[in-house]
Amino acid sequence: MKSLPNFFYYFFIITIATVFSHCTNIKQLDEYYCILQSGEATQTSVVLLARLQKTDTLLNKDIKGINGFVKFRITRDINSKSYLESPFFSSIESNDFVVKYEFNGLRPGQKYYYKINYGPDTSNVTSSPWNSFKTLNLPGSDKNVCFIVANGLEFNAVSHEMKSNNLEVSALEANSGIPILKSISTLKPDFWIINQETQSSSLLVDSVISDPTNLTLQWHQLFSLYDLNLLLSGISSYWLIPISNPWQEISAKHLPVTLQSSVPQPFCRTYCINRDIQIWILGNSDFYDDDAEIKMLPWLKKTIKESDTPFKLIIGPSALYGNNSNEKTENSTASEQFLTRRDSLFNWLKNNGLRNNGLYFISSIKDVQYHAMDPSGFEEFSCGKLTLANFSNSLIPIDTTSRFETAKISLPFLQNDAKGAFLMVNSGRDEYNSPVLLFRYFDSNLKLLYAVHKF
Repeated sequence: MKSLPNFFYYFFIITIATVFSHCTNIKQLDEYYCILQSGEATQTSVVLLARLQKTDTLLNKDIKGINGFVKFRITRDINSKSYLESPFFSSIESNDFVVKYEFNGLRPGQKYYYKINYGPDTSNVTSSPWNSFKTLNLPGSDKNVCFIVANGLEFNAVSHEMKSNNLEVSALEANSGIPILKSISTLKPDFWIINQETQSSSLLVDSVISDPTNLTLQWHQLFSLYDLNLLLSGISSYWLIPISNPWQEISAKHLPVTLQSSVPQPFCRTYCINRDIQIWILGNSDFYDDDAEIKMLPWLKKTIKESDTPFKLIIGPSALYGNNSNEKTENSTASEQFLTRRDSLFNWLKNNGLRNNGLYFISSIKDVQYHAMDPSGFEEFSCGKLTLANFSNSLIPIDTTSRFETAKISLPFLQNDAKGAFLMVNSGRDEYNSPVLLFRYFDSNLKLLYAVHKF
């Protein structure tokens, strides 16, 4: 009986040691925060991105990064102990504390969950919440697909829009984000395509972009928005990164994208997202400049000819049609060279049986939404902007193909009210099992502004 106290003593010591050893592994590291995104999801792969930060809110208009270690984990069932994981990566200043990893070998048409383990070293880590995304369907899949095309992400959009309406802006609202992002989240799209170029003309900093530090600061500010991070936590993104942007490497660093060695033009890619629709995402800011003629256009024509989907969507950062403004920055049709190369592509498409045959253009740069129909037989949908900043509905029917006064584009829809809006595209089948494409424009209150079916 004398040994009994010793037994309880050792049992108590072992229990306390065990409890504290577990607490070390699950300790919340208050000085470490993170942002987490997925991008470029294919049928079998995805690019994941994380940035370690000292805080989750702006301090002096910036969010400083912090050194540490990151490991990615991905699974189809968060209740399962079966998952894929990456090695630990260092979060270091030379890469602005951003870490990326591409997972391969995933299953098509599946919802995946991912998170990171992160901390000051590999033995003292905490876990982020689970985020999610969907892999693309197999090319022969009959599953419906829904995606968003948007433009105009600006950090100060909330205060800018509310002040223009004489409304006060609280600190909470300013840190939350652009109101329209909440509306997009409720629609639960499969993925979204977003034009990054508006960063260069946004309201993020007082001065224009003149050095890498300013552009880096803008990305920090943009990804401090709660509503944006919430939207990105549930879908994969595809960012348009203009090739001519002098700081494209800095932009690409802060986004879940990778250079594709198989594509001759950086940031140009194509995805078949079901048996009815294939999309092309172009990375050229001028669409038909000298570099595009040499590299992008041959790739575009080759992949279009190889595609057998009923619908083909070419999504780019340029507009096919100009406007009546004296500002030439977004009016590419002011260039005779642009017109010549655009019309050359139109002729090639007509000669290959694609006139009025399921091929449509989507512009992600225009400040106004429109649906334009060219007399040559091609149609363009401009996604408009998420905010009313720089809103302009100055587009007019203009000479686009023959360049004579009798050749005018028609505008079945032109946005008149200055409001944030976006384009939503649905691919499905009708009661006769025929492919149907639905284009819809919504405003920030999810009011339907325009809709058209294509068969």
